[in-house]
Amino acid sequence: MVISADRQQVLRLIEAEGAQVVDVLPPREYDESHIPGAISIPLKQLTRETVSVLSRDKPVVVYCHDGLCDMSPRAACRLEAFGFTQVYDYVEGIADWKAAALPLEGNKDQPPRVTDATRTDVPTCRPDATVGEVRSVVAGEWDVCVVVDCDGVVVGRLRRSALGEGDESRVEELMEPGPGTVRPDSLLGPLVDRLIRRDIPHVLVTTPQGKLLGVLVRDEAKRLLAGDPPEQIWADCDCCPGRWTTAS
Repeated sequence: MVISADRQQVLRLIEAEGAQVVDVLPPREYDESHIPGAISIPLKQLTRETVSVLSRDKPVVVYCHDGLCDMSPRAACRLEAFGFTQVYDYVEGIADWKAAALPLEGNKDQPPRVTDATRTDVPTCRPDATVGEVRSVVAGEWDVCVVVDCDGVVVGRLRRSALGEGDESRVEELMEPGPGTVRPDSLLGPLVDRLIRRDIPHVLVTTPQGKLLGVLVRDEAKRLLAGDPPEQIWADCDCCPGRWTTAS
């Protein structure tokens, strides 16, 4: 029976069981980017002969674009018909993999993505924390703390200005709920243009499930687009290791 798998299941299958990953998208899309180690067997070329490269003793994970694409479930059905007994359909596909900022293989001459400019050292706090507890996190040059709950899901943003409240005040009482976020697989250039037009100096980067990946600082991203090497950008940045101006 074909089993629907999410990203965590796919990672476990690859790491613990040596699963074979099959990209069933057209060759051009496979060449642009694919899950590391994935084998290209486009759906239109999926036959008993082409799947002979796969071992029947290991799990097989198939994927296509995303949850709205029907190529992977169709491919999984065919593999089962060919006698494979451990077939998994990675339902959310390559879009979900990219959105989680996981490694990719493929053509390196691709336009920069948000993940290329994402910083991961932004401070975080929980909604049930007290102001007294958070002051030590939002110390020095930090202006804000990202409020996370449910294993890292972004639920709010706490500005430095709120830290003047009493030590026992709770973060959830003072935070700004629902700050804007972007996905790590978004094109960097158009996003930076929008941030400039709206005069927003930073934006939070999350997975499709809302889990915090980091923060993109507009001026750093501009330098990356201009061709400055990342290591020089981080070395020169006056907001490193912890200062960045909060957006309104």
